[in-house]
Formats: sequence, structure tokens, C-alpha cells
Amino acid sequence: MFPARLLAAFCVLLFSASAWASTLFGVFTERTAPLALQAARQHLATHPADRIVLRTTAQLMRANERELRQWLSSADSVFAVAVFGDPARRLKDAIARYARSDARIMSFNGEQSLSLLTRDARGTLENFPPDILRQLSAESPPASALSTAEASPAARAWLAARQSWQAGGAHNIAALIGHLLHPEQALPPPRPEAALRLRVDGADVDKAALPSGPTLVVLDLSTADPSSADALCLQSKRSGLPCVAMLTRWGGASREAIEHLPELIAPAALIVLQDFVIGAAEGREAVTQALARLNVPVFKAIRLTERSALQWRLSPDGLPPDSVQYRVALPELQGTGQPVVVAVAGGVRTDRATGIEVRHPEILHQESARLVARAVRWQKLARMANRDKRVAIVYYNHPPGRQNIGADNLDVPASLFDMLHALKAAGYTVGELPASPQALLGRIMDRGVNLPEDQTALRDMALRVDGVDERAYARWFDRLPPRVRGEMRDGPLGRLHAEALEAERAGERALGRKRIESALKELHHLAEGADHPRRADAIRWLRQLERGYAACLIDTPLADRPPRSCATLAPLRQRLLALDIEGLRGWGAPPGRVMVSGERLLVPGLRFGNVFIGPQPPRGWEVDEELLHANTSVPPPHQYLAFYHWLRDVFRADAVIHLGRHSTYEFLPGKAVGLSGDDYPSLIASDLPGIYPYIVDGVGEGTQAKRRGLAVIVDHLVRMREGRLRMLVVR
Repeated sequence: MFPARLLAAFCVLLFSASAWASTLFGVFTERTAPLALQAARQHLATHPADRIVLRTTAQLMRANERELRQWLSSADSVFAVAVFGDPARRLKDAIARYARSDARIMSFNGEQSLSLLTRDARGTLENFPPDILRQLSAESPPASALSTAEASPAARAWLAARQSWQAGGAHNIAALIGHLLHPEQALPPPRPEAALRLRVDGADVDKAALPSGPTLVVLDLSTADPSSADALCLQSKRSGLPCVAMLTRWGGASREAIEHLPELIAPAALIVLQDFVIGAAEGREAVTQALARLNVPVFKAIRLTERSALQWRLSPDGLPPDSVQYRVALPELQGTGQPVVVAVAGGVRTDRATGIEVRHPEILHQESARLVARAVRWQKLARMANRDKRVAIVYYNHPPGRQNIGADNLDVPASLFDMLHALKAAGYTVGELPASPQALLGRIMDRGVNLPEDQTALRDMALRVDGVDERAYARWFDRLPPRVRGEMRDGPLGRLHAEALEAERAGERALGRKRIESALKELHHLAEGADHPRRADAIRWLRQLERGYAACLIDTPLADRPPRSCATLAPLRQRLLALDIEGLRGWGAPPGRVMVSGERLLVPGLRFGNVFIGPQPPRGWEVDEELLHANTSVPPPHQYLAFYHWLRDVFRADAVIHLGRHSTYEFLPGKAVGLSGDDYPSLIASDLPGIYPYIVDGVGEGTQAKRRGLAVIVDHLVRMREGRLRMLVVR
């Protein structure tokens, strides 16, 4: 028989465990989900009676009202970290409706209105001064804010909880979770994690193992999965440039790492995986000054946590619009640019104990290699002697013809003349230069213009200008990605149809509709402006195509209409192509017809030693080019691609300058920001350093040049009397 004393003791223990059991509901970003899960597991290992329900912000947004009610009504504690925007608004509303009145709430590092909901038995932040709370969020809060917090038990608790989180490490977060579940247990002082970790060849190393020569540095947070940084370093090593991944805590630790970087290694370039600004708001200026002292190019690598590879590739926007600010715009304030997506969300794994979804990064190896190739090119440019640098300067001949050389508020011939002489003075190899801007303009009129409609003039000019043999171009063209080759030959409708089928198969119907709507809007505009005898048919059939895609990509087919496959729209697409309207039909097999003479795709322009100047190719010629100039759905002609292939691979340019507002390459088809390597602006920019003198008031269009064109902007003022660029030297 079971001893009575032992049975009584067991009952006491069982009752005690039940009485102490508590439930926590937590919301975290996709980036911090692995750390939150690790901490939750540590706590549950010693407190198995507790219940911890965790969700990411994406899970929160997908949840229905029943799930929200269930999570919040059963929670003794609610914990939210770094919740912004729509998820913050939804959580705040759900707390008001479903959370118990005695539930403890802790929120920080996100929307301030959510942080002000913080409460426990000691008090609430509901009436706490918002500006003081903002000051307490700084890395080193002012003494006056700390004094105010000291007088508020709720503010003291909030500050202590945030300090535990900021210290990093699963053991600190586990202690915080334990305190939130059982507030009668004091929150222990945090044990700070190492401020800096260094990785070489995918492993942590000490300072003695760091490379001694010029080194690529990849900066990331110590809380992040290191696989993205490791992948970039692997690509750099393959390119012959040593690499170190530098993992730091957020804020001051990152600032100190940048400030002391030259004491560790000789940085050749810096790739930043951190979002927002390095050093946080209070360290932003100090980091900006430290980056200026480093005097190396700083690139933005993007780890996309909300989208899979397929979702990213099909999306017309590239990045979720609400993430552009912290992933691209804020880093630009410190000179971090040329953004490339190097990792996306991998497969979802749902933790059985907590319910949180964890998605480890899926590395985009080709994109990582593309970004590293740009870093290597910039590093090579920095160490080359000026006399050896080969520079291409592209000006605009829009619309094509001998009388249209210009840019916004810029005297292009005079600016080219001044730039050539400035390059000569800086030691560049430029040969003999024209005696005046007028003499230079005369040469441009002879050999440096686009004449796509004048075959006689083209045959004459072909004898005096460079070009790409059609067979050599065909070999290069065959190495391009398959969907680019198909679109160049058959036009945007072919690629659009293939992507609609892909979205349909993958169940990404909403994304497919968004892609279709974005592209067909521009194709409608093109058809409406076309001077073609069957323009009315094109407009009518495009509308039918739009309705057809909307029907086959509908989320839930109507009860009285059976689902229709997008594949059934192929004949309608073929009828549109058969109309032979430029822009809709594609450019055919290489070499096409634009700027082709004999067996060559012409490259108009002039050489001055190691400097080439030439006109950017036309976007087309049968359709009014105004309809194509900034069209982001119609691919450029074959000669457009051939021109930039010649600059990189035949002329072997070390840098390309686009002179003034504005070029057309940054408006070619592709995602809005966070482009892939087979988006046309990426194909044109390639891995070449790009410099772009741009009028200072062209903020919106200049932003496209930076983000889509991967260019470094050099602002010039609006013209007063003369619109000449006095100096531009590639350094």
C-alpha cells in the first residue's frame, strides 16, 4: 500500500505545481523568433507546468478573431517585443477586447502606444509621459528620465525588463520570461553577452586569427542567424578577397565595432546586414563619422524574413512596402547603399510546445555572389592607379537623333569637356582632347548619336564606331537567364503568362494578381499610345486578358462559375503577339532590328584613351519612345543589352558614369526595390561601379537610380547661367 505520508507529500507537491502554473502569450518578429523560442525552452525545462504561447508578427496578422481571443483570454502575461505598424495596431486592439483585466503586459522596442499598455500589480504606464518613455528607450537614458522612472514602479519594472532583453542571450531572456510568468520571483541582473564576435570561414575566431591584408567586412547582429554573413564571406573568399563576419549587439556595441574596426583589420569594403541605422538613433552621427574615416564603400545586404524565394521573385514590389524605410531608406542616411537581397525566408517549422513559426534564412547564392562581386570591383577601383582606370561616360540622346544631346539643367557637351580635362589633370589616360566644347559636340554629332530609323546613316556611321558582332552577342545572350531570353524574344506577355501559371501552381494567387495588375496597367498605356491600325483590338484584348487572369487567380471561385486555369489564356496572348506592336511583341531573335547594321549591333561613341563616351541606347523606335522611356514592363531592345555588354566585357570599363537626369536603365522592368539579378536594371548595372551626377532636386527619380540602378549619386545644383559640371574624378 502506498504510504500515507508519501501520498500526502505528493498531493501537496501536485497542488503547489498547479497553483504556480502560469501562461504567457508573446509576440516577436521573425528575426527574434529563434532566440525567443530558445529562451522559452530553457524556462519550460525547469518549469514544465507553465504554458508559453509564442507567435510571430506574421502569425498574428494571419490569426482569426477566435484565435486572438483564445490566446489573450487565457494569458496571465502578455509579452511583445519590437512590434510595429499593422501588427502593433492589431495587437493593441485585441488586448483591449480580449485580455483579462488582471493580465500582466510588457512591451518595448516597438510602437510607443503599445509600450504604454505595460502594466502589472505594481502599476501601469498608461499615464506615464511618452517623451520620458522615449528617453528611457535610449542606450544611455538621461539622468532626469531615470529619476522620473525611479518614482514609478511600473516604469522601473519596464526598464529592468528591457535591460534584460537588450543584454541578449537566451539565459537573460529565459530569466525575463520566468519573471513575467511568476512576478513574485525577482528578475536577476542580466549577464551581458560578448559585445563582439568575429567569424572566419564559418567559425568563431579570436583576433589573432584575422586576415592581415585588405579584407571585406560583413556586419550583422549577434542575435541573427550567422548563415547569411557566412555565405557572403564564402563568396568573397572565392573571389580572392579575405572576409570577416563581425557580429555585434545592437546600438552602442555596433558603434564601437565600427569605430575600432581599423585596429582589428584593414577593411576593403563593408557589407551591412543590420537594418535601420548602425549604432541606433543616438549613435547614428558617430557611426556616420566613423564610416567617413574608413573611406571604403558600404553596401546593404538584405535578409528578407517575410517572403520565400518564390514570393520575392514574383512580387512587383520586391520588399514589403512597410519595410523599405528600415531596410533601405534609413541605412542610406549613413551612406549605406546598392541594396541586394541575399537571403529569404526558408521553410516554416512550427514549434510543437509554443506554436511559434521559425524560418531560418534561405541563402540566395547567386545574389550573394552578385553583391560580393560589386564589392570586389569597388575595391579594385580604389587600389588601381588612375592612369590604368578605364571609364565609360554615358550621356542621353533622347529621343534619338543628332539634335538631342542633353540632361536636366545640364550643358552636356560643356560638362563632358570639363570632365575629360579634369580626368586628364588627375592622371587618367585620355589621349588628345578636343580644343573646345563645340569641337567635342561636332565629334558627337558624327559618331556619338543613335539613328535607329536611318539605315543609310547607320551604314555610314558603322564604318567609324565600335560594335558587337551578332554571333558574339548571340553567344553572350544564350548565357542570360531563361526567362530574360524568353521575354526579349517574345515580349512581356510571355513572361507575364509564365509567372501567372507559376503563381497559380504555388497557390500564390493574390501575389499573381498584383503582378498582373502592375504589368498590364503599363501595357494598356502602351497600347493606347501606339500608332497602329489594330490599336483598338489590342486594347480590347488586353482588357479580356486582364479579366481572364483575375478570374483564374481568384482566391475563391464563385459557386456558379467553375475554376478556370490560366493556361486557357495562351491563345489570347498569341493573338496579341500576332498584332506585331512594338513593346508587346518582343524583339525577336538576336540581333533584332534596332541599331543593327550589317552583322553588328552598333555602339556609337568616341574613345579618348582609356575613356569612352557614348549615348545610352534607345528604348525602341517604332512606338513613340515617350511611351517606353520609363516603362517598367517592356524590356529594352537587343542593342541596349549589347551596348552595356560591350562596355563591361569588350571595352573593359572599371566604372560607368551616367551623366545627369536621367537615364532609362533604372526604369527598366523589374521589382521596385530589392531587385534580383535577372531584373533588367541589375543586368545593366552588372558588377560595375556606377557613378551618377544628378540634379539635387531630383529626389524621387534619383532614389530609383540609387536603389534600382545601384548607383552612387553625386548631386549637382540647378543651372543658374551655365549648367556645366566643373569636375568629376573617379577615385
